[in-house]
Amino acid sequence: MADETNNPYTTFSGEKLPFRGLRLWKLLTLLSSLVAITIAAVFVWYVLAHTTAEKAGDKQNASTDVTMACPQLPTLFPLPKETPKRITEVFEKLESILNATVDETSSLPAISMNVFYRDKILWSGHYGSKVYKQPTLKPNDSTVYRIGSVTKIFAVLLVYKLYEEGKIVSIDDPLSKYAPNFFIHNPFTNENITLREIASQMSGLPREAPCIYQCSNTTSREQLALLRNRTLVLPPWTEPSYSNLGYALLGRLLTENLLNETFENWTKENILKPLGMANTGFEITEEVEKNMAFPYLPDGQRMKFMNLGWINPAGAMYSTIEDLAKLGMMFAQPEKQKLFKPASLREMMTPKDITPDGVTVWGSPFEMFFSEHFLIRTKGGNIDTYSALLTVIPELALGANILRSTIYYGQPMGFEAPVSFYNLLAPRLNETLFELQRKSHFPISPEPFIGKFRVKQVNPVFGNIMTYNVTITSYQNFLLSSVLPTQSTLEIRYIGENLVFQAKMRIPGNSCFGERVGTLADLYYEPPDKEKLSQGFRIPQWEILAKRLKDSGEDPGDGNRKEFDFFNDFKSAI
Repeated sequence: MADETNNPYTTFSGEKLPFRGLRLWKLLTLLSSLVAITIAAVFVWYVLAHTTAEKAGDKQNASTDVTMACPQLPTLFPLPKETPKRITEVFEKLESILNATVDETSSLPAISMNVFYRDKILWSGHYGSKVYKQPTLKPNDSTVYRIGSVTKIFAVLLVYKLYEEGKIVSIDDPLSKYAPNFFIHNPFTNENITLREIASQMSGLPREAPCIYQCSNTTSREQLALLRNRTLVLPPWTEPSYSNLGYALLGRLLTENLLNETFENWTKENILKPLGMANTGFEITEEVEKNMAFPYLPDGQRMKFMNLGWINPAGAMYSTIEDLAKLGMMFAQPEKQKLFKPASLREMMTPKDITPDGVTVWGSPFEMFFSEHFLIRTKGGNIDTYSALLTVIPELALGANILRSTIYYGQPMGFEAPVSFYNLLAPRLNETLFELQRKSHFPISPEPFIGKFRVKQVNPVFGNIMTYNVTITSYQNFLLSSVLPTQSTLEIRYIGENLVFQAKMRIPGNSCFGERVGTLADLYYEPPDKEKLSQGFRIPQWEILAKRLKDSGEDPGDGNRKEFDFFNDFKSAI
């Protein structure tokens, strides 16, 4: 029999069970996990409580109104070189909050936070010390912290990259299609759980792997053998159930079976290197420790780094706020990056479940909630005594990262930092962008496309023709026209094509539901003539044909549809 001091498992009834010498360590790690969960729960309560308190007065006399006007989103312009005061005021508040969080006696925790917009870091701040009672050893942009479950983002990126490369046929395939040895009992539906269900916390898998957190001396083969005697805890797609096991399965089984390499190496070569995340990884070496904020327990004792081993894909990585900003910028502007198809990243950030509170939303693997009309995508993480939070609001190309070395030191008001980011910075940036939009211009020369046009619109149901005149003008960064028959306005936006534009029918007071049931259409202008003027446009979806009016304002045709045959020639040219 193997020496128990060298073998962390003992055999009982044909299964490997943890050696009793690990019990104390497991209790410590379980306690750390429970504390982290509690803090995360308190943070969510804090956000919701403060948001509710601020708006309680408005809600006392207000009833739910699904017909309220839909909030509009601004164009994401570059900010001025000098950051507007309304935004720097938020940064000043963050400085005050984070400074007050640090415990003066211990100089802990080390805290690093940054805020980015588009492809630029707007602000970063560093507080506390990397080492217990050594206040001069302050963190910086390159200081390393462990990021816990933020690692799960990379496991889901793996799934989508394999799908983009054709190695996975469908995200809705069962995991067992690519890992035939994977099996867990599903007493609810008898169906195999899918990649999408696992990636979005909707699979019903147990929270932890059979090896729990001490998985450094086990393999996929051993863990799969133990799972064959386990069952799901929920029917798939009923409600989210957080599962470290799920992301370990994705990371391990897909890389081993489809790529014949480790998850750690795949992540390094396919994500970290292309994004330039040089200070991010899995193995904590002496070189990494040179600029690391260390984990500390309440008595000032440095906590030993947990070795997650087989479940590394669920939470073992380390990083810096500088590196995490590069990852966050990829999600903040999916169309601006080249590493993934934009649709893959947007699908990851799309809600998969909304909880009964109407606020908490689940994605793949993002945890989200609504604040100030925005859906905030977050991914939190905890390991050892560290806590990490990555935040992205793609509708504003805005994001933030906050890393903390220990949850056992510091004032509770540290929660105010992310809350201020959500509730203050997002609406202030929104206001700034609308202000910039009011001063903006159409992205290309509007002259060929503006002027007076006679519009003929066919009712698709009854076939009758409505005729009216419109005047298209350049307004801010789009073209605008009043549509008198419907008391609405037509907005024409440039989408990067010479003659193809996006048309939007703007109806005063329209609800978000109303705006999403057919107010957008494709619009085609006729190529400009010798006078550099387009003589007409068409909007096929709305059965609209338009022709430029002469300077005299006369009708260019006799009302016969044949007058508009040039659109057929234009369509052929396109």
